[in-house]
Amino acid sequence: MQQIDTDSPDRLGPVEPDCSVGSSAGATIAAATVAILDGPDSGKQATADASGRYSFNALQQAGFRVRASAEGFTEAIEGVTLTADRTLDFTLSRIPVAILTFGGDIAFTSRT
Repeated sequence: MQQIDTDSPDRLGPVEPDCSVGSSAGATIAAATVAILDGPDSGKQATADASGRYSFNALQQAGFRVRASAEGFTEAIEGVTLTADRTLDFTLSRIPVAILTFGGDIAFTSRT
């Protein structure tokens, strides 16, 4: 359930973690960091729980950018214009692992 923070009518935010961070493979990403990059709430951060869920409370109505990041994944940045409570889900892609290809003969020697 989403509610407006009645102590500050110009501030919005979900009470329960309604937003998520997941992978392009369909798995949730626990411990992902979601950060507000600019605007009046710049610097606020949230960490996704074991189910990949996160939330921010009492955000000011404004336009700003939000970044989701996690180790081993490419980060994602979304622009938001917040005028009412809303959800913002992120899907991150794994960073590709380099594959080395060798041509010719490879010799292994032991070190003793």
